[in-house]
Formats: sequence, C-alpha cells, structure tokens
Amino acid sequence: MAKFSLLPAETWIDSDGIGDPNGDQYEFYLDEATNTIRLRLKGAVTTFAELVAAIDAADGTAAESTQISLGADIVFEAPAAGSGASITLPAGKHIAIDGGADKFTLTRANTGKRLFRVEDGASLRLTNLTADGKGISGSDLFSIGDIDASHPDGAGRLTLGSGFRLTGAVYEDNTCGINVYGTLVMEGDAAITGNGAGNAVSLSGMNGSSLHLAGGFIKDNSGESLRLYYASFTSAAPTVTVDAALPAASAYLLTLDQYIKADDNIACETVVTGGNGYTLTADDLARFTLKHIRKQGSSGSDYIVPRRLRTLARRRRQRHQAARRQRHRPARHFFGRSGAAEAISGDRGYVRYSLSC
Repeated sequence: MAKFSLLPAETWIDSDGIGDPNGDQYEFYLDEATNTIRLRLKGAVTTFAELVAAIDAADGTAAESTQISLGADIVFEAPAAGSGASITLPAGKHIAIDGGADKFTLTRANTGKRLFRVEDGASLRLTNLTADGKGISGSDLFSIGDIDASHPDGAGRLTLGSGFRLTGAVYEDNTCGINVYGTLVMEGDAAITGNGAGNAVSLSGMNGSSLHLAGGFIKDNSGESLRLYYASFTSAAPTVTVDAALPAASAYLLTLDQYIKADDNIACETVVTGGNGYTLTADDLARFTLKHIRKQGSSGSDYIVPRRLRTLARRRRQRHQAARRQRHRPARHFFGRSGAAEAISGDRGYVRYSLSC
C-alpha cells in the first residue's frame, strides 16, 4: 500500500519556490511493500490490470506513441483462452513503456504465453526495464509482426532502447526471446544476454523480417544468440542493417541458418548492410562474430563450427566417450545428441559436426 505525504501543490521544480508550484506530474510516497519513500511520475502503472487499461485507452500514433511509465515490477497474467500472448497490440496501437530509474521488471505467471505480440501496423518501444524469463522453459517472450512477407499494414515493430535488458528466456530448440516476423530495432545499450537454450533472437527471410542496429548487444547466451534464416525456396534472407556507428560495447553472435548449400557453395553472401546512408567500417565488422553456419538439407543439427571451438568440442566428446565406456550406454555429445565429428576436406578454418537424433 502506498501512502502520500507531499501534495503536488506544495512542490516546486527548478524554481526555488518562486511562482506557482509546478510539480503536479510527480508523486512522492511511502511504499510499505518495499519499506522505502519514493518519487515517481504521477499515474505510473503498478499492476498488470493498470497496464492493460493504459494500453486499451492509448490513442498514440506511429509518429508519437502513447507514453506509459512503470511504477513497479509487473507480472503478466495469463491471457484469455485461445490467445498466445498476455498482451496483443493490434494494428494502430503505438506504445512506449519506460521503467524509469528503478528499471522495473516484466515477468509472466504462465510461461507458456508471451509477454507481448505486436501485430503488423503496431509498434512497441521499451526502455529502462528488464524482460525476464526467470530461467524457466516456455514460449518466446515477444512475437513481432505477422507471418506475411508482404506486410500490407506495415511490419509490426519492436524498438529496444537504452536501459532495456532481455534475460532468462529458455525454450529448448525454439526461439526463447524474440521471434521477429516484422522489424526489430536496437539502440543505445539495449542488451539481450543471459538467456538459455533456444534462439535468443530469430529472423527469417521468408517473413520479410528485419533487424536495424544503432547500438546494443546480443551475446553471452547459452543457446544461439542471433539466428538468421535464409529461405532457400524464396531466395530471401532477413534484412540486417547497421544504421549508425556501433558503440564499442556492441556485439552480435551470429548463426547463419541455410546460408550454405548442400554442395558447399554459398547460397547467400550478404549478411549485413549499411542503412540510412551509413557506411560500414572495420570497427562495425569487429562487432559481429560468426559462431555457427547451418547447411541446407541438414537435419537441423548439422553445423559448420569455427575452429576455435574445436578444442572445447573435442574435450567434451572425450569426456562423454569415457562416460559411455564406463556406463555402457550412449553418450551425449557436444550438441547434446549422439554423433561424430568430421573434418571438412580442404578447409582449414572449420570443422563440421554431423549429428543424428
């Protein structure tokens, strides 16, 4: 329960008590739940029901989104039956949510449901807050855009700004963090890190999905950090652009899925382009690390892996083989399935792991 002790009518901001009080946009209160006295924007959202109501009432535009400030951590409740997301933004909804100096956290009561689905024609901007999957396996946290490469209403758009962090998402072999069918934008120090099994971020060429980078990082995830899927049957790759010089802290660990044909020829050469008139530099190149390449025609577990990971793979394989000899049962290898390593003939930089389920 919150108790207020200072009325806005008694508050001056940057005027030393001269003129009329002008602090009516703030609230100063005692928060008994946290045993603190706090300052927040007036009308800040503190519950899931309030957040839903604020979004329902929002009338912002693509040029000027409705601003919503959080005043507490929010636990997303399970949606109505038949919905895959706790909150769905339909076409015409344009929302910006800010967690303030406290950088409040978004979590979910039902791990089988997303936090947000942003449909085509809608947009969502998140700053100064954390979306946390709590390390519990479940659905992806965000789904952006419709599964329609033409996007007639304009691709659904998620912008991750300064102070945003996505962590703790886990979804085995599926996308655990953000499934991008529309557009994802990263700015400032936005971070996608500390996520578990699955793809932290996934984009597919068959959906016309795009990623626009002006900052942030996607790294230090247990599964694949940034998966780009080349749709060979439509000869389409997701669009990834660098729209401004990337900060030194920016880093992106890539998995290129289906970018190499079964005959070892390259299916798609272009991975990242300069956007908004920006010219890529060697510093930008250094922000990207190519961690995995998956060939066309593979079972989903056939990787070409950079040689620097070979030693780790070999050591893990040796430990598992030793365990198999001792326990007389099949071992689990580097990628968690039975298989064997096979060096690529004539290739000095990579080793292929062909794994069978």
